[in-house]
Amino acid sequence: MTAPTAQPVRAGDREREKTADQLGQAMAQGYLAMDEYETRLQAAFGAHTTAELRLLVADLPLAQLRRNDPRRREARRAAARRSVQIH
Repeated sequence: MTAPTAQPVRAGDREREKTADQLGQAMAQGYLAMDEYETRLQAAFGAHTTAELRLLVADLPLAQLRRNDPRRREARRAAARRSVQIH
């Protein structure tokens, strides 16, 4: 009996957009040069599988990108302001 081989999982628009967002954060935070960003972005929107998308961000510090995302910081500030206004 042979072990089943893992079938590639198809990527959808949501996964492609998430990868594009991660690449944009990486460029904005200085991890990617513009030309490399553009190349990876084009590959992300042409990817057929989630494995292809993972390879595009495999060398990036994703946790650090999320922590340093200005949108996330602003959301935390807005939540703190709402909390103060409630009290």
